[in-house]
Amino acid sequence: MKKLFFLGLVMSFFFGMQAVQASNIENLSALYTTDSKIFLQWDHLDDTFLFDTDGYAVQYSMYENKVRNVDPGILFLSAKQNNLTLRAAQFERDTWYYFRIHTYVQDGRSRILTNGSKVLKWKYFANGETESATIDANDPVISNSSETVGIEFGKLRIIRYDTYATFSWSRPNLAKNDATGVVIVINESGSADTLVELKAGLDITSGKVTGLNPETQYEAKGYFYKYIGGSDQKFGAGATETFTTQKAYSAAQKAQLERLRKRGLVRDTALTTVSVPGSEDATTTDDEEEEEEDDTTTTSSSTTTTSSTSGTYTRAQINTKIENLERELQTWRLKLKRLGTSSNSRFNRTTSTTTSRSSSTTKKPRESLRARMCRVLKRNCQ
Repeated sequence: MKKLFFLGLVMSFFFGMQAVQASNIENLSALYTTDSKIFLQWDHLDDTFLFDTDGYAVQYSMYENKVRNVDPGILFLSAKQNNLTLRAAQFERDTWYYFRIHTYVQDGRSRILTNGSKVLKWKYFANGETESATIDANDPVISNSSETVGIEFGKLRIIRYDTYATFSWSRPNLAKNDATGVVIVINESGSADTLVELKAGLDITSGKVTGLNPETQYEAKGYFYKYIGGSDQKFGAGATETFTTQKAYSAAQKAQLERLRKRGLVRDTALTTVSVPGSEDATTTDDEEEEEEDDTTTTSSSTTTTSSTSGTYTRAQINTKIENLERELQTWRLKLKRLGTSSNSRFNRTTSTTTSRSSSTTKKPRESLRARMCRVLKRNCQ
C-alpha cells in the first residue's frame, strides 16, 4: 500500500494536485502556560488524510522560509497525537517564531513531508500574553516541464561549438535541504523527447554536453530538482534557450582551437561533463573506463594525455588521479620521515662525540704558571 501512496504522490506533481502543499491541517494554535511551557495544538485530520501516513511532523523557526515543505521536520509524532508541549526557554521573548504541522511518510531512513498546515506566526511577552497570526506557506512549487512557476531557475548562458556546448548559470540561493541540485534538459528543436540531461550539485555553476551534431538546432532548459517520493522531481523551470551548433570544424580549425586553448584564450572546460547517449564521445568514455579497470598505470598516463588535450575528465579518471597522487604523497612522506630519522641520528652521534671530547679535556689537571714558564724556557725547575 505504501508503494501505491508514493505513486499517487509522484503523479500528483505532474497533474496539478500538489499534495505537498495542501492545507488540510487546520487551526494550529500556541499557548504560553504558567509553568513556562508552550502548548501547540491542531485539529486532528480525518482518517482519509491519515491513510498510509506515519504521523505528524513539527517545524518551527525564527525564519519563515525555514518551515516549507522542502525543509526537514524537527519533531515527529504518531498519527494519534494532535498536540505537543515545548520548553519556553528555547524561545526568546518579544521575538516572532513560525510554527507548522505536516503529515509525513517513512521512506527507508528518510521522512518525507506531505500535507501541511498554514504557518502560525507567534510570539510571547514577559507578562505571559501572546500575539499570533496565520499566514500562507511559502512553499516552492513542484512543476511539470510545461510550467514556469515557483522559484525560477534564472538565466542560462550557452557557448556553442560544432559537436559540444558549454553551459553556465548563477549559483542558486538555495540550501541543500531546499534542492538536491540543478539539471539542464536538452532536446532537439521540434522534438518532445529529452536528448540528454546535465545534472550538477548546487555548488557547481557550469557544465558541458558533448556528442552533439554540427549545424543542428537544440533547446535547453534549466530546473532545480529534489529527491521526493522516491524519485527526482523538477521545479523552478527557467526560460527555454535555443541554440544552433556551428559547422563541423576542419582539422586546421581544430588545431588552431587547441593552440588557443593552451594559451588560455579559449576556455571550453566545465566542472561537469555529460555525453549524448549513443554518440562517439559516450563510446570513447566507456572504453577509457574499461581500460582503467584493466591497467591502472596505463590509465594514469592516458588520463594525463586526454586531460591536456580536451580539458575534461570523467569521474573514473578523477578517482584514479586522486589515488595516484595519494600513493605518491605517501611515498614522499616516508622519504621525509627516513631523512628526519637519519639526520637526528647523525646529530646525536656528533653531539655525543663533542661531549666526550670536551669531557676528556676537562679531566686534565690545569697547568700552573711556574710549570708553564719552565716548559717554555726549557729549564729544569725541579
